[in-house]
Amino acid sequence: MENNLMIFEEQHVEVFELNGVIYFNPYHVGNCLEMAESTVRNYLSKMNINQVK
Repeated sequence: MENNLMIFEEQHVEVFELNGVIYFNPYHVGNCLEMAESTVRNYLSKMNINQVK
């Protein structure tokens, strides 16, 4: 597993690679979209396993 930090429009976004699949930290993406942490948490709680991948 590899962790990287990328800059998107002057904001840090943590990126993970696990078994060749790229994942983004959802809280960092939410921050780029100007979403509150509670909003991101709410969306994550409603996702199924295929949407999280």
